[in-house]
Amino acid sequence: MEDNNLIIKLENENMTLSLSVKESDIDKTFDEIKKFYYSIPGNNQQKSNNQYGTTAGRQSTQSVANQDNKAKLNGGGSKPASPKQKDLIQDIANDKKINLDSFLDSHFQKNIESLTGAEANQAIKKMKER
Repeated sequence: MEDNNLIIKLENENMTLSLSVKESDIDKTFDEIKKFYYSIPGNNQQKSNNQYGTTAGRQSTQSVANQDNKAKLNGGGSKPASPKQKDLIQDIANDKKINLDSFLDSHFQKNIESLTGAEANQAIKKMKER
């Protein structure tokens, strides 16, 4: 049986790291990456068992890092709202028959195109509560 190389790509806003790993070494390498990731202050180690699990069921380190970063940034922080966030806001407004322009103006004094990711996240939560 051939031992294929797999590429593990880790990204954040400051850097990208790509690793080539033998398929037979992936679990050991993944465990080392996980240990390193959780050694960084602010990364929540309680998620390790739920997020990683076995080889077949684990998420990528990049995915977990992105989830942790999004949680810290409350939906994207000061970056512009994502297209998915904007679509979701419009869908919720349509479903709940909310006048979107009035809602956004009264809560954020902005239109949908001007929302940050954090504001979009807040808008989604507020609209779902209605």
